Order: sequence, then structure tokens, then C-alpha cells
Amino acid sequence: MKISKPLLVIGITVFVLASCGKSHTAPTVPAVPAPAATVSDPVTASTGAAPEVSDPVTASTGAAPEVSDLNAADRSVPAAKAFACGDTVYDADGNDYATVSVTGTWGYGKCWMKTNMRRGAMLATAAALPTDDGTVEKWCYDDADCTNDKTYGALYTWAEAMGLPASCNSSNAWTCAVSGTVQGICPAGWHLPSDEELEALVDSQGTNPGSKLAGGTNWKVLDATGIWKKGPIIRPEFGSSGFDVQPLGSRNPLLGDYHSRGLISSIRSSSQAGALIAWLQSFDHALTVVMRNSPLKTVGVAVRCVQD
Repeated sequence: MKISKPLLVIGITVFVLASCGKSHTAPTVPAVPAPAATVSDPVTASTGAAPEVSDPVTASTGAAPEVSDLNAADRSVPAAKAFACGDTVYDADGNDYATVSVTGTWGYGKCWMKTNMRRGAMLATAAALPTDDGTVEKWCYDDADCTNDKTYGALYTWAEAMGLPASCNSSNAWTCAVSGTVQGICPAGWHLPSDEELEALVDSQGTNPGSKLAGGTNWKVLDATGIWKKGPIIRPEFGSSGFDVQPLGSRNPLLGDYHSRGLISSIRSSSQAGALIAWLQSFDHALTVVMRNSPLKTVGVAVRCVQD
């Protein structure tokens, strides 16, 4: 900042005016002594520098001093909350899923979806087949829209759940080979469990794993009015894991129909057992154990996702 200072005149000062294009000689003016610097004088007499308290520019660097931004807090964006197991997770269609950290006799502690996947467009009937149209397709039991059915969820073939071409349901060619974790139809940061992961889940429960991993909203009703039909699966430890497998039933690819709701349920894995078959874990109202099976890939069963 440039600050004007009184002009000191000693003797005769000559200056030039631009009036009428002529030079003029100024009259003699008596010398005037410079006034002493005071607290009200913005310029110090000794150095000619502006006092630090009134100069908005620093003398050493010429940079403007730091000024507190009173609106900074208003413009700040809060950091996104980190996901913690027990929070809700959403699929690509916006469907929401509760999550649970499953514990058991032997520890464990992985984070799983607490309900079955519902993502995708519903196929018209059990006889209809998924196509390679770039859209996730599902069956809903008895052809009743299950998009909002958080109790049972939807049914998928192996290839559809994996996000692979329908031809992979009848082939284990290199184009259908998988390794590591596979997201498939799961949300980002989640994947279809492998056969090994499902085995570890079951093993973590110790005795009667079928009873502990099964569950339902009215599982305490220990009779035929409950979600599960009354059977050996209904025990005092029923539902104790919080995993809450529901008796969704399945879609039969040979007859093109649905069967066994209230009696059975299966959880699909990402692992192939052959060109036409894939591993899954099956629950039955008549058993307290969980059965490892490898039916046709075209069987329609439930999908649960596990966190990466």
C-alpha cells in the first residue's frame, strides 16, 4: 500500500503544470518542518514504514496476513460414515438389507446379509428362463412380486447370481471359470460366498447348526403357524446365530415350478462342482444339521452375500 507523506520544501521549488502547455515557476514558499510522528500518524518518522497494527500487508513478505474465514464451518462437508456390521447395505437397485456379524461356538465373526437378495427383474413364471440381456433376472415364489419381500427374497440360477452368461449353467469352460471372490449380483464391497466360506459358517456353529442358523420373524412360535413348519429344526437354540435363514423353497428346473416353501431353504455358493452343478448349503425343517449339496446350476435358490 502506498501512503502519501507531506512534501518538504527547502528554498525554492520549481514544478511544472500542464496548463495551456506552458511551464510556470512556483513562487518562493517558506520551509515547513516535518511534523513529528504521533500515534495517529500512519507513518513512523524514523523508518517511513507503516505501523504493523494498521498495515494490512506484512512488511517482511508483502503477503496478506491470514484472516479467519467465519464461513468455513458452514462450507465443510462431513466425512462419510464408515460401514459397520449391523448397518444397512444397499444393492444396485436400491433394495436395503440388514447385516449381522455371525458368531458361534468357535468364534467366526464375518459380516453377512441377514436376508436374501431381491435384486433384479422378475421373470413372468417359473417356466421362464433368464436371458443374456444385461439385466439381472429372478424368480419370485408363486410368481408374486418379491422386490419388497424381506422375509423370503428371490430365487436365482448360479450363472445369474454370478453375473455370467446363461450358457455357464451348462458349462465349466474357461469363460465360466472363477477364482477368488466374485461380486456377482451383490453390492460393492460384498461377494457371493465360496463353498469354503459357507462350510466355515456352518462349522462355526458347532452342534445343531441348522437350528442355530435358521430363523424368522416369528420363530418363537414353535408350531405349524410359524414360518418354518414344525420339525426337529425347532429347538431351544433356534435362531441363536442371528443369520435367520428363511424357508424360501426353490424353483425346480425340470418341472418349471416352485416347491417346498416352509420346509427347506438353500444358500448358493460361487463354487462349481462340475459343468452342470454348483455347491450350496441346504436347510430342512426335518433336520438340525445343514447339508452340503451340488444340484443343477439352473435350480432357483436364495443368495446371501458376505462382506469382502
